[in-house]
Amino acid sequence: MSAGDAFYLQDSRSLTGDYMMFWAQDGKGYTSDLRKAHVYTKDEAMSQHRCRESDIPWPKEYIDDRTHQAVDMQYLKDAEANPYFANPDCVFVFQVDKGFNGNDVYWQYPENSDPPNGTNFEAAFSSRILQARKLTPWPLDYIETKARPVVHAQCVSRKQALKGTGITLIKPKKYKEPPLRCAGCNRFMSSHQFWSGDCKKCGTDSRP
Repeated sequence: MSAGDAFYLQDSRSLTGDYMMFWAQDGKGYTSDLRKAHVYTKDEAMSQHRCRESDIPWPKEYIDDRTHQAVDMQYLKDAEANPYFANPDCVFVFQVDKGFNGNDVYWQYPENSDPPNGTNFEAAFSSRILQARKLTPWPLDYIETKARPVVHAQCVSRKQALKGTGITLIKPKKYKEPPLRCAGCNRFMSSHQFWSGDCKKCGTDSRP
């Protein structure tokens, strides 16, 4: 598969925190971890998009260029991390207490950073000295084994990504509420009038 024919398929119905969700390998569920996302050809991705317009094809190269490393708190275990602390040369990164994006940890960034913290593990402040502030230290070597590539939904543009690919996305059909009529006099009613109770003209309650 050539680079220009490689696509991820986003399930655009929901996010995990601020992260995009993609079809997992072999279509087995969804994942925010790009390492576990299935890579489709353009034809495969468009075939699924035509079946369900909320499944959005994204060029793999475009998405890969906009990832950062994040760490899901669910996979951090004190028992696993403790042996790393015994290393006298251990380097630490620092978790911001009660700071999460979904399940992903907020890390303290270097001093004078703007913002001062966030989920981008690659930007985390590291030190051999334990910090006195309200921060939880984790061994850098351990955290590196738990980091995964993710993509912020705010960092991508469908228009920009699909430019030059020849792909035109299907516009979702807008739901149109059927007209509501009074069961007594058959007059048209607004949704508010229908569900609020009796018809002001004939007094009939049309609610099911």
